[in-house]
Amino acid sequence: MANLKFDKEITALLVIDPYNDFISEKGKVWDRLRAVAEANDCVANMLQVLTAARKAGLRVFYALHHRYRPGDYETWKYIAPAQKAAWMHKTFENGTWGGEIRREFEPQPGDIVALEHWCSSGFANTDLDLQLKEHGIHQLIVIGLLAHTCVESTVRFAAELGYQVTVVQDAIASLTDEQMYAALHINIPNYASAIVTTKEVVETLSFQLRLTQSVSADQEITMRSTAEVLDHHRKCFADRDLDGLLADYSADAVFFGSEGALRGPNAIKPVFERLFAEFAKPGASVTRKQLLIEGEYAYTVWTSETADNSYELASDTFVIQNGSIRLQAFTAKVKPKY
Repeated sequence: MANLKFDKEITALLVIDPYNDFISEKGKVWDRLRAVAEANDCVANMLQVLTAARKAGLRVFYALHHRYRPGDYETWKYIAPAQKAAWMHKTFENGTWGGEIRREFEPQPGDIVALEHWCSSGFANTDLDLQLKEHGIHQLIVIGLLAHTCVESTVRFAAELGYQVTVVQDAIASLTDEQMYAALHINIPNYASAIVTTKEVVETLSFQLRLTQSVSADQEITMRSTAEVLDHHRKCFADRDLDGLLADYSADAVFFGSEGALRGPNAIKPVFERLFAEFAKPGASVTRKQLLIEGEYAYTVWTSETADNSYELASDTFVIQNGSIRLQAFTAKVKPKY
């Protein structure tokens, strides 16, 4: 494990291109990106790092690719291959769902969104360097897409400008394993001061937070975090937002249910695919009977009616740490209607 230390006053999280077209189902690039992104739980890890950075009080900056608009590139004399691809596919088209930032990653008050970059580097022809310097930032934690283009180019440019960069290796992704390997093992090591895992970053930020907070304040933060995660989880279930729901789980989460112990969001995914299919049918309802929260632990009791089953009594027990579900135990008394 790298000897990590992040000084809150000079450290910021840099989030690169968290667009729906990249990291959401039905996004224009998602099907090409899915295999690599799901292999390292990229989206869930990005959200873990973002949540931990916010809790630790780090500033959050966004480096966003230019959103395609009609007329772009048509009169240009020199167009890079990456720009030709964006023109052809109209990636991140302005005014469309694909050109919006995925909901969980939307900027919050106080975040800084730099001018959009036209090619790959978040610094080239934008105000990102100015914004970072004006806020006293010297150290960057980098997450986002794509590892072999925008992430690599931005990290390289940051090093040229004198920034110290930490890249979170499982919170980035490429279109192929070969591109991912080239970025992480050949190119980025020349410019990043550290290449680490989500677990290492989150643990470091959480440890530093505990050092600067009193015990009572830390417990209060944990309480809020637990309630916020549960509220988000419940809303995603109601909205049938599978990606958002799975992003609530940590990369090493364990789900105990009728199928035994399932480890990680990818293993948990089929459970909710089946539940979503069932609860999408007309007439489904859920009634929460009880909710208990004690620090990082939560217990909820509920009943439900669907077209197929009557959930006479169901309960979920959660362990929520660092803004993510680490453990969930689900049990229910279910009476089929047929």
